Amino acid sequence: MPEHAHSISFKDIKPFIRLARHFDSSTSKQPVRRFINVKSYDHRLFYITGGEGTIEIEGISYHAEKGCLFYWLSGTGYSVFISEKTHLEFLQLNFDFCQSRSDLSYPILQNDIASFAAENIVEVIRFSDLEEFNHPIILKGMNMAGDTMLELKNEFETKMIFYENRMSALAVLIFNDIARSVNSISMYPYMKGHKIDKIIKYIHNNYSRNITNHTIGAMFNYHANYVNHLMRQNTGKSLHHYLLEYRISKAIDLIQTTGMTMTEIADAVGFSNSAHFSKQFKKMTDRNPMQFRKNYNV
Repeated sequence: MPEHAHSISFKDIKPFIRLARHFDSSTSKQPVRRFINVKSYDHRLFYITGGEGTIEIEGISYHAEKGCLFYWLSGTGYSVFISEKTHLEFLQLNFDFCQSRSDLSYPILQNDIASFAAENIVEVIRFSDLEEFNHPIILKGMNMAGDTMLELKNEFETKMIFYENRMSALAVLIFNDIARSVNSISMYPYMKGHKIDKIIKYIHNNYSRNITNHTIGAMFNYHANYVNHLMRQNTGKSLHHYLLEYRISKAIDLIQTTGMTMTEIADAVGFSNSAHFSKQFKKMTDRNPMQFRKNYNV
């Protein structure tokens, strides 16, 4: 990443879509060779909708088939190869992660590597909290992201009122899907989210019980430290914090929909006593449970 890259947090992205289109090599009048040995001045996202071929990114070749998603930042060298016996279809996004150069609303053509001028790159960024997004990402089975990309492409083409806002919101959904997929497989490629799904389901079904890293570890035969690592890796929170937030959310449901006393609610959602429940409730909502019920009933 160039030294002049500015830092950005993933939660602060507000994508600007410069181009969204569908490309089919079997029907396109423009030769696919324009994708050979090039670099782009803005970021790229390709989703393969049909056919097959090879996409090479920074000298590494990847098989491209339906359901595959390819992401890379501006200034990355890439090529798209298609054999004479097949074709390749893909959705393509040219985008920025921020809105600072939304004045450049027209598509910016890539250059061949030899004539590429790095000083003309539209946006050079580095993610401070999601290192994976600072490098090319290649994922399989990204059908949900593909569906969202198709919806985004339709917005780009129809240009109905507020389409820019909708495209940006759809792009955020796509990048969230990518981030979650990368987060689940980056350290445990064999897992694909299955272990954390079991843990989350157990918490949601047993939040009124005593739950710790050790109890969940014993339940699923994992080390307690591994349980907490999975929670932080996939939710951004420790098991204790995640469980606390979930218990408070269930307590709010009971306060709003039942006539249960606060002692009964505290017990129902897994707190050992009402004093601890009241303290944690106020820490998260800035009101104690009785104040919350009173304000809700006004």
